[in-house]
Amino acid sequence: MKVKTVVSFAIVAALFTGVGFFFGSQDLSDSENQGASNSDIDALQKDRQRLRDELAKSQRRLAQLEKDQQDFAALRASRGRSSQGTSSLPGSGTAVLDSSSQGAQLSATIERLQRELESARKKLQPMSDAELAAKVDEIQSNFEVALKGKDALGALAAMKALKALDSRAFPTVLKLWDALRKEDYLGLGKRERRALIDPAVMHWALSTEDLGLDEKLTARFQGAALRALRKLDGGDPEKLTKSYLAYMGRLGEPGALPEPDAKTGKRARDSYRQALRELSRVESPESARYLSGILGKNGYPEDVRLTALRGIARQADSSEEALKAVEDATFDTDPKIKSAAILVKKQLEAPVPGVFITKVRSDGQGHSLGIPVGGIIVSYNGQEVRDSGDIKRARKRAKDEFSVVKVQVNGEIREYKIKSGSRLGVDGNEVKGQGQ
Repeated sequence: MKVKTVVSFAIVAALFTGVGFFFGSQDLSDSENQGASNSDIDALQKDRQRLRDELAKSQRRLAQLEKDQQDFAALRASRGRSSQGTSSLPGSGTAVLDSSSQGAQLSATIERLQRELESARKKLQPMSDAELAAKVDEIQSNFEVALKGKDALGALAAMKALKALDSRAFPTVLKLWDALRKEDYLGLGKRERRALIDPAVMHWALSTEDLGLDEKLTARFQGAALRALRKLDGGDPEKLTKSYLAYMGRLGEPGALPEPDAKTGKRARDSYRQALRELSRVESPESARYLSGILGKNGYPEDVRLTALRGIARQADSSEEALKAVEDATFDTDPKIKSAAILVKKQLEAPVPGVFITKVRSDGQGHSLGIPVGGIIVSYNGQEVRDSGDIKRARKRAKDEFSVVKVQVNGEIREYKIKSGSRLGVDGNEVKGQGQ
């Protein structure tokens, strides 16, 4: 059977034109040397990301072209040297090219693509240490001028320019942050203050063993990162979990932590407890696994184990490991752990979807009406409840003086009449219900 040589030059030409246009339009060196304005830095970051994306696509395209070239060579070899026949381009019906010409054009296209990809790689190469140091010094000088002149926006722009470099500049970012903090942020509002340090710097600060800073500044910033990171980067639970665990891993075993003060009941204000509280609010398989391990350690402080238990209760889809840890804790010798675990087990086995009540506040309507812990809020003023957001929305929409809240308690639906617009005074977790 005669083998036809098939190479789609229409596709190759379109591919080559698109890649050439993209790489011809990028000039990162010019962008980097423009001032430290917010728009310039935003444009630089977008250009870098777009260039990375296009480079990855082009590398895949080039790999396919090189494979086509190998297939083409194999086809030519199979036909023998004497075969210089013609073949039609697929779908064209008219274009006929000599096979030798096809091979030459394909090789030229690949060589040109390789040159352009190499050029793009060079643009993405990190600065040398010397180049970075010079750039950092320049930006730091701009920051100091702005700080001295009480120019808050200028200081903010300088920090943004510094963060746009790479992680080697992050220690200087933290030094500038601390300098600005000491000046009460030059009157910047909360929104601008949050923009001073972005999630990338916070992840770096929690995941890196040595920040290259003094101990006091390191502790201060890591504490700030722990408090803010989950709110700023909550959309990536796996990354959050990784950063928290890396930080906690350097703090040592929690078994050595002091117990809460016997007289006041206050817990020690330490970094581990703070990090564990944040981790307990992150839903991820690794988080659930770690919390399960903490819960199972009888020798750990009671408050630490209770934090882990509450974290497991917040997991929408608890793993078998987490379920077993809760089950085991229902037989714990510590009465607080045991009673809390029984409640969590009941929550995880909730028969219907809704909000499982974990706490009833003594100063709220729920307490005065007798709404019990362990009940499941299933509707609010006729609106189905699946999470706390549904309760808030239904409360805002209420027009009558009183609203009706339906709570399932031990399989029975109970109705409670509450004053519209007022808070119910309960805490709870979303439950999907068995079989949901």
